[in-house]
Amino acid sequence: MTLVLLMKYWNYRNEKPFDSQFLEKFAVEHSYSSCNTITEYLFEMISDLHHPRNRFTERQRGLVNKLYEHRRKLMKMGEHDLLKFGELELNEFLPSV
Repeated sequence: MTLVLLMKYWNYRNEKPFDSQFLEKFAVEHSYSSCNTITEYLFEMISDLHHPRNRFTERQRGLVNKLYEHRRKLMKMGEHDLLKFGELELNEFLPSV
């Protein structure tokens, strides 16, 4: 549930490029059974959205590519124990209300 809410918030902040029901269905249809934290769920969903098999509009693809780049940066920061900088990166695509 939290994963869907995060993605809907991101969708809203980007002027709703995706139908809300699409994001719900996408999250349900993809198996995230190996995930243990909300971060893992979020990163896996972003990765699945980024997959080339998805047929998105040019705008949707651009936003997903940007989201995937944020994911990549956050993962790199986590690998190097730079989580303080990770908070700043998160605010780039999921800013506080």
